[in-house]
Amino acid sequence: MTPTEDRDLIRRALAGDQRAFTALYTTYHPRVHATIVGRTSSRDEVEDLVQVTFMRAFQTLKDFRGEAAFPTYLTQIALNVCASHFRAQRTRERPLDAIMFYNSLSSNELRG
Repeated sequence: MTPTEDRDLIRRALAGDQRAFTALYTTYHPRVHATIVGRTSSRDEVEDLVQVTFMRAFQTLKDFRGEAAFPTYLTQIALNVCASHFRAQRTRERPLDAIMFYNSLSSNELRG
């Protein structure tokens, strides 16, 4: 798809044209999917992250200035979605790691 076609579809999607939204999704889904597959091996995570990417892209579509190509814009959103997801995942795992470490200590080690 050309940048001109992208701009036209974006303009129409912003005006509420569902077919334009669907055309952008259908065109760029494989690219976003490939970007995310390269970062996680979980099929469920991939599909969830693809959906989050498109939701964020279309929530912020009005802010798209066209300084970068639309596929570049989507790829950056996908990378940010992945980074946020994995950062949140690490945050959720840290307390569990601390509990497991604490539980592995003997009572003598805990008393110092």
